Amino acid sequence: MPALLGTLVDPDPMVRSMAASALGRIGHASAVGPLQARLADPLVPVRFWVVEALGRIGVSAPGLRETLERMAREEEAHVRAAAQRALVRLPAPGP
Repeated sequence: MPALLGTLVDPDPMVRSMAASALGRIGHASAVGPLQARLADPLVPVRFWVVEALGRIGVSAPGLRETLERMAREEEAHVRAAAQRALVRLPAPGP
C-alpha cells in the first residue's frame, strides 16, 4: 500500500484520482491521513475521488469532520455531494 499512497502526489491528475479511488475500495484506515492531505487538490476530479474514498473508509481523523463540512459547501456539486455522503458515514462525534 505504500506505493499506492505515493501516487496520491503524482503529477498526473488521473493517477491521483485512480489512487484515491483504489484506496477507498481497499478501505484501510492508514490511508485517511494521506487522503486528507489531498483534499486541497486544485482539480475537481481528484478532490471528488478523495472525498469519496474518505467516505468509504468511514474512519474519523483530527480535523476531518470540519474539513468535510467545509467541502460540503463547495461550489462544485459533485464534491459537495460526496462530502455530504462522507459525513454521514463518519462515526458520530464524541462528547
